[in-house]
Amino acid sequence: MKYHLYSQKDGGWFEKQHITRPCVLYLSATNTFIEAKMSENPSFMLFHNDVRITSSEKHEILFIKSTIEKKHLTTLPDFKNFPNIKYIYVDCLATSINFSSMTSLSNLTELRLDGNHLKTLDDSLLQLQNLTYLNAERNMLVSLPRELGRLSKLKVLMLSDNQIQFLPFSLARCKHLELIHILHNPLVFPPQQIAESGTNSILEVLGSLLPEPVKLTGNPIYVDFSEKLFNREKSSTLTILVDNKPIYLNKSIIYSVVPKLKLYPVSDDGKVIIKSDIKYESFLKFFRVCYGGSVHVEDDRVDLRKIAMMFQIDNFVLKLQSDTDLLVGKTNLQEAMRTLYKTREYADLTLVFQGGETIMVNKDILSSRCETFTAMFFGDYKESSQNTIKLQMDYNIFSNVIMPFVYLDYVDVDPEMAVDALLAANQMGLSRLQQICEKTIVEFIDEENAPVLFELTDRLAVPQLRKHCLYYLAENLDLIKKVQKLEENLP
Repeated sequence: MKYHLYSQKDGGWFEKQHITRPCVLYLSATNTFIEAKMSENPSFMLFHNDVRITSSEKHEILFIKSTIEKKHLTTLPDFKNFPNIKYIYVDCLATSINFSSMTSLSNLTELRLDGNHLKTLDDSLLQLQNLTYLNAERNMLVSLPRELGRLSKLKVLMLSDNQIQFLPFSLARCKHLELIHILHNPLVFPPQQIAESGTNSILEVLGSLLPEPVKLTGNPIYVDFSEKLFNREKSSTLTILVDNKPIYLNKSIIYSVVPKLKLYPVSDDGKVIIKSDIKYESFLKFFRVCYGGSVHVEDDRVDLRKIAMMFQIDNFVLKLQSDTDLLVGKTNLQEAMRTLYKTREYADLTLVFQGGETIMVNKDILSSRCETFTAMFFGDYKESSQNTIKLQMDYNIFSNVIMPFVYLDYVDVDPEMAVDALLAANQMGLSRLQQICEKTIVEFIDEENAPVLFELTDRLAVPQLRKHCLYYLAENLDLIKKVQKLEENLP
């Protein structure tokens, strides 16, 4: 700021000000503000008893001060008459104050609140989107707004000599922040040694733990369901012979996507013979597309369309990728999976749960979606030859979460069962389902469950949930301590 202040020790406020821009002084004895002398002169003497009413839109610097010793201000003046204010210095503030009257100051860039009695900073400060300098040193601050990082243009943040234990992680989003003064605070996080290392070290640590919205990775199954099921002899339940060459398929999927194929006779050894002048390679590509896969087209584009017509697949679409010969096939696989989920047609496995409940499933689909079942059905386990399997898992979790995820690749997880669903997903190696559960849980973190959830993350590979829990714990430590103390004293 382009001024210097010299305080008197005998009760006066300013002994001298050296101002380089037009300014205005507000004096208050009873929280009723009187506008004092404004000067265009870059150098002048000003005392608190030299009061004259004036008004000007040229004001850029504003000083606010109580004229009664030890009288702390609890309100601020209405700033609407001073739209061009850029710098504000406030003295003698009470422990808490509402800054909402400042939100109309769209040109405000520098705010000095140092040397007051503030214990908190009101969230309305976060609306000062052009603020570049904030000084709140020498107060009694115990916490800061959780979303302080919304002040995206902030360059300087002065917080020394307070009672702050945690810096908000959101500060890591302030890309223009050049200086943080946080010395002489009982810091818990970031640790004192980090704070003493400087602004870059502070921002690096905050940024490493800043939680982001949980993002889902991986592709939905209807985009490409071919990688684990298509043309796999071991998991096949139907073999197509073209030119006496096999194509290994699964009844549950291929009959749902290509219903016409069900009219072809199946031999005793489970094979369907297709006689056609269309070459084997074109059939291979067609069926891969039916599984949601992509194919490279050479000279068989016409053949692919002929096969689609032969099986009466009206919605068979081939989309040419730019600058390549890669064609992405789109069929009704997604619709077929929804139908399978509802009807369990061609289901060939019964799952029995702890309470005696049972569910019929398609073994090939379940194994392709879950590594646990892949190993169980196609490894050296007794379950590989069984049609009924007992599961040590809650029936409601499996039927309401696991099953829709396996067939549809997405599920709206009930918050009440999200944690149990997360544990089940972890047990079964369903990483995408874990992310869906994480996304649900982070929306319901509170002072009661945050410590328990954070402890749970020690056992599970859920980095996003861990960050959100740590973030909540850091921002709400006092509240959590009160809840825990209350629980300890319950009868």
